[in-house]
Amino acid sequence: MDIKVINKCGILEDFDPQRIATAIRKSASRVFVDLTDDDCKKVSDYVYSTLTENVPVKTLHNIVECALDHCGFNSVAESYRSYRNYKTDIKEIWEAVINKEIELDSQPDHSNANCNSQLVSTKGILTYGEFLKESYMRFFLTPEERKAVNEGFIYPHDMKDRYRTYNCCLLNVGRIMKGGFTLENMPYTEPGSVAAAIAVASDIISVTAGNQYGGLTWPQVDEDLSYYCQKSYNFYIKEYSNIIGDAGCGVDPRKADDYAYKKVKREIQQGYQGIEHTFNSVSSCRGDFPFISFSFGNGTDRWSKLVSQTILETRMGGQGKPGGKTPVLFPKLIFTYRDEIHGKGGISEDLFDLAAKCSKDTMYPDFLSLDAGYVGNMYKKTGKIITMMGCRACLSPDYNEDGELLINRCNMGVISLNLPMFYQKAKLENKTFYEVFDYYFELARQINLRTIEYLKRKLKGASSPLAFMEGGFDDGYVGPNDSVAPILKHSTISFGYGGLSELQTLYNKDHNIETHYYEDCNFAKEVMTYFNDKVEEIKKSDNVLYAIYGTPGESWLPRACDQFVEMYGQIEGVTEKGFFSNSFHINVDEDVTPIEKINFENQFFPLSKGGSICHVKIPSISDEMLEGVKAIIRHAMKIGNYQSVNHAANRCTDCGHHWIGDDSMPYEQNYRCPVCGSMNTVGIRRMNGYLGYSKTILGVNKFNKGKIKEFKLRKNL
Repeated sequence: MDIKVINKCGILEDFDPQRIATAIRKSASRVFVDLTDDDCKKVSDYVYSTLTENVPVKTLHNIVECALDHCGFNSVAESYRSYRNYKTDIKEIWEAVINKEIELDSQPDHSNANCNSQLVSTKGILTYGEFLKESYMRFFLTPEERKAVNEGFIYPHDMKDRYRTYNCCLLNVGRIMKGGFTLENMPYTEPGSVAAAIAVASDIISVTAGNQYGGLTWPQVDEDLSYYCQKSYNFYIKEYSNIIGDAGCGVDPRKADDYAYKKVKREIQQGYQGIEHTFNSVSSCRGDFPFISFSFGNGTDRWSKLVSQTILETRMGGQGKPGGKTPVLFPKLIFTYRDEIHGKGGISEDLFDLAAKCSKDTMYPDFLSLDAGYVGNMYKKTGKIITMMGCRACLSPDYNEDGELLINRCNMGVISLNLPMFYQKAKLENKTFYEVFDYYFELARQINLRTIEYLKRKLKGASSPLAFMEGGFDDGYVGPNDSVAPILKHSTISFGYGGLSELQTLYNKDHNIETHYYEDCNFAKEVMTYFNDKVEEIKKSDNVLYAIYGTPGESWLPRACDQFVEMYGQIEGVTEKGFFSNSFHINVDEDVTPIEKINFENQFFPLSKGGSICHVKIPSISDEMLEGVKAIIRHAMKIGNYQSVNHAANRCTDCGHHWIGDDSMPYEQNYRCPVCGSMNTVGIRRMNGYLGYSKTILGVNKFNKGKIKEFKLRKNL
């Protein structure tokens, strides 16, 4: 038959099976299906067999969809079907982008506390990000998944980035520097001093952070820099000897050592100050200040201890003019604690004392136990440390062919589950909680699987050269055009959750249980145990390193609460705060002691191995509080926590006075310096696992409305 196709302009064209093959292959690629020539011919033949006369192109599209379904390519048919609305979708996407641009011109964006949306460059990135987010929703998610996201049952974090690149990581900065590397045709030789090493490390981190999203941790900074400290020390010993020799004097080894040691310390101090300046004032190509973390404290040699000591002293000293210095936000500091060396009488007890004082004064470092818990048990088994990647994300264990634990890896994203929504839906639809949980868990699982497959196909070595080509990740030595799939197979991908406290409250209300979450969390533990069992089951069947992540939910959890109210209305004790509690935390307004909070939340750490942290609030930052802080931290370390110590930090940049603020007070009363009366003050608050500005020197608040409400209620965080 001489079948013609009537195109959109009414012109007759020859029926061309090759055009059908091209179109369905594009649709197949979006769902990671490889159609062979025989597959395409099978579909085209079916289409042709149904035609009896000239066919309009719209009708032909419908026939192609039917042909794909008939031939068993259902996912390709759905992809083909959804892409037919491309022009309509693009129009709506651009409307959303324009609205975002208008919004940014009239008010700041508070979705990320580390993003200065007043900058012209950042506005452009946020606008582009809106386009990517809308594109992800319309072209990456299925209609069923999109509905679940829009209604608030699941939440894929960082939608603008999650199908473009990887998420958090532990980067082997030391391995990249050792022996030198190449970046953008520029050869970097191995640094010859600790000052040069810190400067080169800053370049490495800046570039790599710009090619990912989420937190980037430089693990064991102290041990990496120890090697370069020795290089500097050797140089200064030689320099001293030359100076003394030229003067005709004999060299006193003790004086030479003192001279070189002080010089090395000065290099570390100046280098680390430069790091703080860079990462707190220069935004990344993503538009935010890169979320950088440094872990340290486990090294016991002379230089490792000096690096750790100098980092802590510099953080406590702050940045700014003399007399008015203030602590900075980045890098986040993580102190790895072992009682053997940091406990009473240990070789590094002095370092722990300094870290505890630094934490009391500046809210960093956070403390990670190497004696117990998930990370501690891995350390005792392997002698290797998997520290947190930024806020709290943690890698599932993975081993190479020789049975060695792999450290330097990444996460590929998080999808969080809105647990209170699951409960209320089950209740109103006369279903069990676990029926609803299973449905949305499976949706999240399929999105995660598709994300893994997409990134493995999309990313090449040149996508993040220092991570994939120069050894930043384990096995990270591929070519620029090589697939990074062999590297990403060691990566995790996470299921997050929020509102566990509110879930228990809903359950208690329906069962006439008149106790608080922290007094009776049996249903919450039952749910988390079920959650873990599901994840362990699919780890094996999918051959994927899944992890369960206690989601911090900076902007998600206020929205999650709003979505609950939109669908189910206000419920006393659950929604009136305007936000759901992040991960497994006790409600911030519960009046519990730090030890009570630590003990309660510790029972959920084994059920959130993909990332968890415990926060406690201290009532004072006086020197008398230091022993109490050390006791709190040591208790948390003994039972295996990742622990932070917090307060509402205010500091005057005129007189340097540092005091604990009260966010329940009126704004001016809260932030006016009680010593000199200045409003040139800065407020720093714990966001979740990291810090942010509740007030900058210009008076700008970086937090969203839900987080501000939380600050006003905080008693234990």
